[in-house]
Amino acid sequence: MKALEVNNFSKDNFETFSLKGEFKTLEAIQFKELLLNKISSNDAKNICIELNEVEEMDITALNSLIIGKRRTNKKGNIFKVKATKDHVINKLLNITRFDKYLIPEV
Repeated sequence: MKALEVNNFSKDNFETFSLKGEFKTLEAIQFKELLLNKISSNDAKNICIELNEVEEMDITALNSLIIGKRRTNKKGNIFKVKATKDHVINKLLNITRFDKYLIPEV
């Protein structure tokens, strides 16, 4: 079991979160809190979540991304997710039918 590592930095007008390890229940809840705090802060920007180094994720993790997207869009900003075509998020999005709402970039 690899704990979730979160690297947060600003790049190209995006607040970027690069995730590595297992993105599941407890880690997802903690990440959602971090993400929502950043989105609600006065210096909130566009958000980019990089998932290429996430080995496992579950529906709780997907939920944190969906909520983050809603909140970011509500503020008029962009929310994007980056992942390879064969990444587990694509399977989760397809199963849950959120693939029309959240489309990862390669």
